[in-house]
Amino acid sequence: MQKIKEQYERSNPRNYNRNVAIFEQLLNKNHIYYEKGTKYGNIFVIDKPSEYICKKYQLATFYYNNNKKAHVIIFPYHQLKNIQELINDLKSDLYYSKSKNTKNNKF
Repeated sequence: MQKIKEQYERSNPRNYNRNVAIFEQLLNKNHIYYEKGTKYGNIFVIDKPSEYICKKYQLATFYYNNNKKAHVIIFPYHQLKNIQELINDLKSDLYYSKSKNTKNNKF
């Protein structure tokens, strides 16, 4: 948490807010369900994607109410092309995996 706080304090807040807003818009546009702890937070909780995607993006995973979850942390230094690539991979993974649970669960 200290590293995250330091990175945020050293970065341009507009980049942070822009990246969070873009990521959230892309999740909504692509119908990828997510939860956020706070309205302006940079941590998004999603259904756990494939192991390949978790390793590619180094997503931490956990169980909540017997459901596999992962969280994505968006930072100011993330490039927009990388955010779009993650969304494309998540979307492809959701369509590929027919066993994906589409019910919304609160965390």
